[in-house]
Amino acid sequence: MEHGAAVFKDRAFVLTVSADEDLVAAASAVAGRIGEVAGCANDHAARLGQAVGLVLNGLAAAARATGRPRQFEASFTCDGRLVRVDVSVSTADTPPSFSLEAVLADSGHADSVAKLVDRVEFDKDEARHHCRLTRQIPQAR
Repeated sequence: MEHGAAVFKDRAFVLTVSADEDLVAAASAVAGRIGEVAGCANDHAARLGQAVGLVLNGLAAAARATGRPRQFEASFTCDGRLVRVDVSVSTADTPPSFSLEAVLADSGHADSVAKLVDRVEFDKDEARHHCRLTRQIPQAR
């Protein structure tokens, strides 16, 4: 099996996850594995997986407490230099006051996530709330 950034360059992988703890754990493991295959060092890939897991766990806790959001997505992309994970939820599945940044802060994991990846960005468009996590592939530095 070919490894490295070339495997995922200009490709995307999307995973839809519900608030189930086992599925969140599996998505976290998948994120770490995607980081490895894309060319991240094992420790960097593990940190990426941990960061994705913390964001998804925050969303799952919010979902268990309020019943919303019921599903979230993790979209993985690689451009050869960076691995990006966009964790998102539908605006139609969240109350008007919903914020992914607030969910992460309320979970107590905002600082941990920021330390695990190179960049964390929050955004909202008409259709989705986004938390974008970026990990630089070390060989590309």
